[in-house]
Amino acid sequence: LNHTTDAPVAVETLDDVPEHVLRGLPEDVRLFPSAVDKTRLGVWATKSILKGKKFGPFVGDKKKRSQVKSNVYMWEVYYPNLGWMCVDATDPEKGNWLRYINWARSGKEQNLFPLEINRTIYYKSLKVSLKKEILLFLIQNSPLASDWKKQSENTLCSVMIENRIWSPPAPSSLSSERGELKIRHLNFSWF
Repeated sequence: LNHTTDAPVAVETLDDVPEHVLRGLPEDVRLFPSAVDKTRLGVWATKSILKGKKFGPFVGDKKKRSQVKSNVYMWEVYYPNLGWMCVDATDPEKGNWLRYINWARSGKEQNLFPLEINRTIYYKSLKVSLKKEILLFLIQNSPLASDWKKQSENTLCSVMIENRIWSPPAPSSLSSERGELKIRHLNFSWF
């Protein structure tokens, strides 16, 4: 008899969200179960959000990569004096509401993009419709990824990205090459 017992997957609920996170939510968003990951909560628009609204900063403990136990709720940022450091919001008590923003399954679902300013992660909206989950998406050959990589290599403020008009490229432009950005979300890999 062959049978395996998979450990039950923990599902986030609103009861798991610290009070400071709920108090810190902007008035135009709320937390509800995610449409892209049934085990997680997601951030949903309660009003239409116009293109260009900036959210942040993403908050968490600063840790070395070797101290990281889970890569779901964090970004990795390069600091010239410290090297790679993770901004880890795995512990909800250490993070803010931005830890609940999930990755889109495709560029078509994307309505938010990451933005690095002075080694701090922010998110900036594309147009977000009422009652839509707010989702990130970034692919290697996008103008955004290209500019972001250049900015991080030069350790400059991402002013070009902040002012960039961006839309996802056609699927034919996707590359099978794998790589990494100097500023990246740790559970993200390129196509």
